[in-house]
Amino acid sequence: MSNIYQGKNTLFTRRHFLASSLLITGLSFAQGQDSSRKHPNLWNDFEMYEDEKTGAKIYKIITGPSSNTTIYQTHPMWGKNCEHFYFLSNRTTGKMQVHRLERKTKNVSPVLEENTGNFSLSWNTERIYFFKEEKIIKQEPNGRRTEIGIYPQEYGTLIGGIGISADEKWLYCATKKERDEQSILRRINILTGKWEKCAKTPFEIGHVQPNFWNSDLVMFCWETGGDSPQRTWYWSEQTNKVEPFFVEHNELWVTHEVWWGKERALFTIWPYDEQHKELPHGVAETTIENGEKSIINLLTKYPAWHTHGSHNFKWVLGDDFDRNIWLIHPEKKERRLLVSGKIGNDLKVHPHASFLPDSSGIVFNTSRFGYEEIHLVLLPEKFESLPSV
Repeated sequence: MSNIYQGKNTLFTRRHFLASSLLITGLSFAQGQDSSRKHPNLWNDFEMYEDEKTGAKIYKIITGPSSNTTIYQTHPMWGKNCEHFYFLSNRTTGKMQVHRLERKTKNVSPVLEENTGNFSLSWNTERIYFFKEEKIIKQEPNGRRTEIGIYPQEYGTLIGGIGISADEKWLYCATKKERDEQSILRRINILTGKWEKCAKTPFEIGHVQPNFWNSDLVMFCWETGGDSPQRTWYWSEQTNKVEPFFVEHNELWVTHEVWWGKERALFTIWPYDEQHKELPHGVAETTIENGEKSIINLLTKYPAWHTHGSHNFKWVLGDDFDRNIWLIHPEKKERRLLVSGKIGNDLKVHPHASFLPDSSGIVFNTSRFGYEEIHLVLLPEKFESLPSV
């Protein structure tokens, strides 16, 4: 793999750019069905307002004054039929912990203890898997818990988060020992509690995300805290190899990758200087086959930062540093403004937006009203009704 990331001579310049101006951190997605505006509005009981620029209907589903944030867009956050919504909040104890919203009753309650470490919902059963000291716990929706295994201390530090395979057979994570430049992608069998070593990498692994559509694939990134010479990687159970997903060229700043099909992923390319504003940038997608050939399908060109795709493959979203959320029509390669960005009380939260399981709307973080809240916007009946660029 070494030939892939040699000769990158601007890494420190780009990381300096991030350290001086972007410093961003972050921690969804679930099964879904075909989307159409014939879906009933499940959110009428929540306070609604209209975006002043787009007319979009937006619902306040999690409000302040507590601090609240969505789970990262690479992982599940919804229960069946959107009856439950999982998120992080400090509303109960003053410290961040996982909570659950019951849509029908609007009741919000904690489901895990404060300061719980790594955790992930399953894709289909609404079970939560989490680490408690050295124990790995499976929690059923009714709260019943089962220990599925032990995290061996000799593995070192767990990095990159955890992810559950779509068939709920494996829990994936990455590990790294102190002062060791290498990382190891590992998995534990949820039924037997037996650990397996998947692959070793000469870099730090981040953003471990199993593929919802294909249980054989796990994607992750080369984590640097900024830009890396070769951002996106994947491991296949079929080949038992780690390979680059999209082979970077022209010093592209690739980031915030997320699966969007059996062998396809979305990601953004940040134009970090004037030269790269003339190169491909914005929201892009590619497949494993095309990624190896450095072929991308650029869906829209603008300074995008995060992205996510609808489960019915009809829509893509992208945000920006003004906290706007853009709805992208991938076939037309056209974007239109869905939610106008607004920062309240100088709380510069990022939207970390993701589509609902049924593709009818988007959930996102916002400080529009002065608190760190979670809102939900419904997609319009007509894409053309939204303001164009």
